[in-house]
Amino acid sequence: MLNPPAPGLITLSIVTVTYHDLERFKSTAETMKWSSGMSVEWIVVLPQHDLPTRRYIDSLQSNSKLRVVDDLGDGIYEAMNLGLMSARGEYVSFLNSGDLVSSLDLLAQLVDFLKAKKREIVIVDVEIPWRKPQLTSMDSFQNFTQFKVNSFISHQSIIIRTGLLLDMGGFDLRYRVAADTDLIVRVARYGQTSFFDRKVFFVEQPNFASQRNRRARAEVIMIAFLTSRGISRIRIPLNLILRELKAVPQRFIR
Repeated sequence: MLNPPAPGLITLSIVTVTYHDLERFKSTAETMKWSSGMSVEWIVVLPQHDLPTRRYIDSLQSNSKLRVVDDLGDGIYEAMNLGLMSARGEYVSFLNSGDLVSSLDLLAQLVDFLKAKKREIVIVDVEIPWRKPQLTSMDSFQNFTQFKVNSFISHQSIIIRTGLLLDMGGFDLRYRVAADTDLIVRVARYGQTSFFDRKVFFVEQPNFASQRNRRARAEVIMIAFLTSRGISRIRIPLNLILRELKAVPQRFIR
């Protein structure tokens, strides 16, 4: 169990990890300009030696809901866990550098939804460039498990109660390149889930970054089998393997 977050009255903490990626980070920052009255904070985790990004952040410090956490250099998922441990919001989500908030109106609607529903996990729809057009809505799926088996989903879709994710141990650091896939599987097996079927976020990266090497594929397979419990429940992990490994062009599968 990770340490609990500092107490606060914020509804949603958005965590972004960036590493010498100023241009993408600027794109994300341009969509993070909500009013001080919105119950959302933005936590940016970056290394101390990323001076260009830090200078840019200094120019944004008029946003009182922006906080900076020093990346200790132990990997992206360790950095995401640092953001999690710094979160003051009741809920937390994770956006990569380059991801966008689709609109502040939708973000405000999401905050209101979180306050009203008070569920442990909320799954939001996101705009993913490489997702097939016929799979861009959750309408036809009765639950998150069906949505994951029948479509592609990213960690940006997951809004989770901060205390719950801390109790779950955050991102599992056994996985250096596929811990987000592990989180998706763990969340898929959790029952108390609500859906917000609006595309609140735009996911910038064109492919799963964690699928471009043999270690990533090995980790995905390990995750699938470790989360299986008997033949009757193996369908989700097997489908996950196929979806994860076929999501990228064949030139990456070598």
